[in-house]
Amino acid sequence: FAVILFPFLFGIMFGDVGHGALLLLFAGLMIAFEGKIGKMQLDDIGAMCFGGRYILLLNALWSMYVGLLYNECFAVPMDLFGSRVLSDDPDAGTYPFGIDPVWHHAENKIAFFNSYKMKLS
Repeated sequence: FAVILFPFLFGIMFGDVGHGALLLLFAGLMIAFEGKIGKMQLDDIGAMCFGGRYILLLNALWSMYVGLLYNECFAVPMDLFGSRVLSDDPDAGTYPFGIDPVWHHAENKIAFFNSYKMKLS
């Protein structure tokens, strides 16, 4: 239960596609070279990171998924499908996946995103 719940909550707090990709690269390298790294003498932080490499992998995957929901990459808003609020098309409908990018420019952006994150968690 905690093995999935912790990375999910980490993803909600750290939700960003770009930062999640960097964490995925770091965890993937530790997993790919675990035989080599396991034989090395690591300091405290290195040993802790190496011991939790699979949790870091799950953290990275959830962070990237939630980052897609937040439409953020390296803390910069992504506009994958074009804003539906600013569309001239009356049949545009709702934003297909995640948060409409127009929320990143709203005056109440922080209050909205904090409320959204609380509801997700």
